[in-house]
Amino acid sequence: MFIYVADGLLSGDLPYADRWDHKGPMIYLVDALGRMLTPGSRAGINLLEMLSFLLCGALAFLTLRPAFGRTAAGIAVISGGVLVAGFLGRGKLTEEWALLPQFAALFLFARIGATPGSRGAAISLLAIGALGAAAFLLRPNLVGLWLAIGAA
Repeated sequence: MFIYVADGLLSGDLPYADRWDHKGPMIYLVDALGRMLTPGSRAGINLLEMLSFLLCGALAFLTLRPAFGRTAAGIAVISGGVLVAGFLGRGKLTEEWALLPQFAALFLFARIGATPGSRGAAISLLAIGALGAAAFLLRPNLVGLWLAIGAA
C-alpha cells in the first residue's frame, strides 16, 4: 500500500485525496524516494532500508562507546541488530523507518551532556526537535523517546 501511494505521489496524485491509506505522510515520501532511485523496482526502497539500519548501528555504537567501551558497544549493537531483524521479519514497516530518527536523537542528546549551554547544544536540541517531527509524521505514537528527552 505504501508503494501504491508513493507511486501516485510521483505521478502527481495527492496522498489521502487521490490515493488513500491511514499511515503518516513520511512513509510515502521515503518510499517515493526509493522508487525515484530505482523506478519500477523495490530495490531503491530496500537500499534505503539497508542504509538506514547501517546508520542506526553506527549511531548506536557511537552513543554507547563513550560510556561502555568499544567491546561492549559492539556486542550491544550486533546483538540488538540481530534482535531487531528478527522482530521486523521482512521489513517495510513504519516502525523501522522511525529507528533512524530515534537513534540520531539519542546520539545528539548524549552529546549535549558533554557541552550543555553551548551553541552546539542549542543546534542539537533543534535537530532533536526536527527528528521528533519526522518520527511523528511516520507514526504519531512513536513520540515517547522525545517526551523522555524533554523530561530529562
